[in-house]
Amino acid sequence: MAGTKELTEHCEHKLAAFSLADHTAKTGSMALPVIKKKQLKMGTVLGVGKYGTVYRGRLTLPRGGAVPVAVKKPENDPELLAKTSEEAGVLQELEGEAAVPRLYGLTADSPPCMVMELCPGERLEDCLGRGRVRACLLALVEVCGVVQRLHGRGIAHGDIHEGNVLVDASGEGVRAFLLDFGLAARGADPGQQENDVIDIACTALQVIPDTERFSDLRQSLEDAADLNEVITLLRQVLEEDEFKEKASKPSKEEVKNESKKQKKKKNKKGPFYKH
Repeated sequence: MAGTKELTEHCEHKLAAFSLADHTAKTGSMALPVIKKKQLKMGTVLGVGKYGTVYRGRLTLPRGGAVPVAVKKPENDPELLAKTSEEAGVLQELEGEAAVPRLYGLTADSPPCMVMELCPGERLEDCLGRGRVRACLLALVEVCGVVQRLHGRGIAHGDIHEGNVLVDASGEGVRAFLLDFGLAARGADPGQQENDVIDIACTALQVIPDTERFSDLRQSLEDAADLNEVITLLRQVLEEDEFKEKASKPSKEEVKNESKKQKKKKNKKGPFYKH
């Protein structure tokens, strides 16, 4: 006969599955995968937002192996629980979109936590703070493409800003990831999609120098009617000598400092990284 611990875990899992099924029915999502408590190890806090806290974690996969993940834990509020389920549904619908975090599922907790891929890179605002303007511009061009694909599927993000864009410049090129779909809308109307265009344009204005040299371009960006126009303007900035590829490469000293930083991170990994 099963012990008390096993029975408790089984009941928690069934209750969570029932709760998620209820929210799935309300939001029209496909059935969402449920992550068992023993599969997930929680780590340090990655960020605190209006609707909850995001933690670093490690997820053991059903077929073996483990992956680093981001775990979004909402406040214990019925409205926020529904929002978490809706966000998970959007991520599930966007499965396969390279610049959107992969959804692994929702935990068998109360309230359920959303378990997602831990994307590489740093926030755009941090990348900009290190003077990597070209990398930020390239990331925004990629974000425009991502959002165009979202709009093609009737989805608006609803909360694009420099804190919700990750820039990964660790490889040969630059990759971008769009985070936090908590305010995303399915079946988005033209007004909601237009707000995404405005949000990206405003984010780009944070990146492009506010100087006389770029004043006309900045004005054009403020008046941009669609994402194609935003992309064209961003590429114009990228053609400027100071933002061409050779000007954006980190110095030997920057590379050396980054290498030291990565080594320190490896030495400071929490217990959930241990196998």
